[in-house]
Amino acid sequence: MPNNKIYVGEASYGRTFRMAQDGCWGPMCDFTGTRLQSDANPGKCTKTPGYLGYAEIMEIIRLGGNQIQVFHDHSSNTDVLLYKGLSGYSYPTTTSTLEISHTLMPACQGTMSAI
Repeated sequence: MPNNKIYVGEASYGRTFRMAQDGCWGPMCDFTGTRLQSDANPGKCTKTPGYLGYAEIMEIIRLGGNQIQVFHDHSSNTDVLLYKGLSGYSYPTTTSTLEISHTLMPACQGTMSAI
C-alpha cells in the first residue's frame, strides 16, 4: 500500500508524571516512580497511573482554577499541564498536532506520530 494512503491517527490521551520538585517541568527535572510504574494519580476513567484520557485532561483544566498552568513548549512541541505544582501532563492539542502534521506530512505522506 502506498504510504500516502496510510493515516496512523492522533493520540487521544496524555502522559502523566509526578514531579519530584514542586513546579519543575523541563527536561532536567526529576520525576518519581520508575520507567515501568508511574506515581501519578490515575484518572477516574482510565484508572491507570501514567495515562489520562483527553476528556480527563480537559476536565482538570475546566475545574482546576488557579491550581493549573497550561502552556505550549515550542522547543519540544509539547502541550503541558501542571496541576497543583506536582503533576505534569503532556498531551496533544490542535497546536501540537498541526505542527506535527506540517512537519511530517511532506516526508511521511499521511502518517502522524503520537507525542
